[in-house]
Amino acid sequence: MRAAMTTGNSRTITASEFRAKCLQLMDEVATTGEEIVITKRGRPVCRLSPPSFVDMLLAMPKDDGEFERWPMQVRDVES
Repeated sequence: MRAAMTTGNSRTITASEFRAKCLQLMDEVATTGEEIVITKRGRPVCRLSPPSFVDMLLAMPKDDGEFERWPMQVRDVES
C-alpha cells in the first residue's frame, strides 16, 4: 500500500485508505478546506473537495415560481 502524499494544495490517498476513513476524511475536508485526491493503483480517480461558495449558490433552486411568495400584510398606519 502506498503512503499518503501531498501534491500542491491537495493530499493524495489510496482508495483503500479512503474506504477505511471516509467519514473522518469528509469531516477533515469540511473543516480544513483542503482537497484530497483519491487514487486507485496509483492513478487519480476522484477528488474530495469542499463545496465552494459559488457551487453552493449554483446548487440553490431558482425562484421560478416553485416557491410561494410571502403574502404581505398591509395595515393602516395613523400619521
